[in-house]
Amino acid sequence: MILSCNHISKAYGEEVILDDCSFFVNDHEKAAIVGNNGAGKSTILKIIMNELSSDSGDVIIGKDKSVGYLAQYQNLDTDNSIYEEVRSVKQNIIDMENKLREYESLMANGCDNYDDIVNSYTNLHHQFELLNGYAYKREVDGTLRGLGFEDSDFNKKISTLSGGQKTRVALCKLLIQKPDIILLDINMPRMDGIEVCRLIRSKVLCPILFLTARVDEDDKINGLLSGGDDYITKPFSLRELEARIVTNIKREERHQQKTEYRFMDEMLIDYSEKIVAIAGHRMEFTKIEYQIIEFLSMHPGQVFDKERIYAQVCGYDAEGDSRTITELVRRIRKKIADYSEKEYIETVWGIGYRWKK
Repeated sequence: MILSCNHISKAYGEEVILDDCSFFVNDHEKAAIVGNNGAGKSTILKIIMNELSSDSGDVIIGKDKSVGYLAQYQNLDTDNSIYEEVRSVKQNIIDMENKLREYESLMANGCDNYDDIVNSYTNLHHQFELLNGYAYKREVDGTLRGLGFEDSDFNKKISTLSGGQKTRVALCKLLIQKPDIILLDINMPRMDGIEVCRLIRSKVLCPILFLTARVDEDDKINGLLSGGDDYITKPFSLRELEARIVTNIKREERHQQKTEYRFMDEMLIDYSEKIVAIAGHRMEFTKIEYQIIEFLSMHPGQVFDKERIYAQVCGYDAEGDSRTITELVRRIRKKIADYSEKEYIETVWGIGYRWKK
């Protein structure tokens, strides 16, 4: 279960907006809230996001689930800078990183429960790698730049921004959450749906559907040419919207199934599915270990120093030590050696590593 709304009611004086509203969304389901202006669509969304309290009922969000919401009007009331606000989406990663630094300090200075600290550090570091923690700063920087923010803008306070700039900040936060599908209303204030689509099309692979009351053929053509995958004209039924969402997601799944393989003796690397197999046995690598394999194997015979590999998989501004690569390569070799005698990653002494041709 992702989301459950149970018996939600909301009224302003004698005007009832929501009356005993209940629904739930399970994993892999796509839902849409459809209604005329004033029907309560924004109200229920604000209640879900805890931006507005209901008169009765409750909202339950599943464990380890996150909700992304691009509001029609942005009310970012915060003293954060642009960078701090967007980075907050990765707060769980930041907390893990801080805890890792704490463990490293304890291990470096010595402690009574050293073995327990080492075990905790190892387990947390594994989770951190699975979440691609080393790359989160690069992801935040790239998303901000991709939506038109200059590096000199990063420290600007949210409170000083225009409405359109706040919308772009909110869009950055939404994109970093990697939605499965994006619904854009063309008639958005400050920045219309077509402009948003042009900004994000090259940044996301998921389908984009336009919702609009416009019926002119030129509007539809402009929407599709800007990068939209489909177009649905208001008013529309929930069944029609659901059918279009399902169709577009299935189309995207078919597209992603066009995999790229590379065979190297007894090793198979599937770059689309991020799978490495030896003699038919699927190997278990952490995310960062796989990234090293992918980077080196896509440049066979080319020598890379540890700094270059570290920057590729962790980001140029990542905090850490390139000597981490030495340990990661050792672990990769050890796992491969369990199923093959062939050495795939070769050490070039005094320089770095290369993937054997």
